[in-house]
Amino acid sequence: MDGGPNVKKEPCQLDEAHQNSNQPKQMKHIHNCHHSPSSLAQDHNCDMVMPMKVALFPLIISLLSSACSQQSEPNINENSSGNPVSAPVDYLGAVNKGRKKAIIDTGLMQVNSALNQFKATKLKPASSLQELVSEGLLAELPQLPAGTKWQYNPQTGEASVAPL
Repeated sequence: MDGGPNVKKEPCQLDEAHQNSNQPKQMKHIHNCHHSPSSLAQDHNCDMVMPMKVALFPLIISLLSSACSQQSEPNINENSSGNPVSAPVDYLGAVNKGRKKAIIDTGLMQVNSALNQFKATKLKPASSLQELVSEGLLAELPQLPAGTKWQYNPQTGEASVAPL
């Protein structure tokens, strides 16, 4: 019972290797058998079609592409008007906004560091931000951008920056 006159039959080398291994049958390679249903009980000959990794490749690619397509694009131009003519103005506005934030964040780090040093040495929060200067922990309060001011809560010992 052969597979026909044009079917090339070669013993499947991987079948012999798997018979001697401890791998479960599910881990065996994918192959295309060339035999009739009546010869199933007999030793079969087959040609190897493709390894399991190659068979899973299209599935992995489709999963990745569908996962990536569901992400929305981030809005990196929240200050942008979308008009190419106003792009330089939008750019300068974004740069200025970033500069102000950097100045505020740096000042807050300096003041909070001095507040922590004061509390560690005196075992109580400073009564005002000026006390940090008088104790020598700061040469002066850091300058803030226009339109902002320092705020301090002596009960909690926390400094913040607020708009005017």
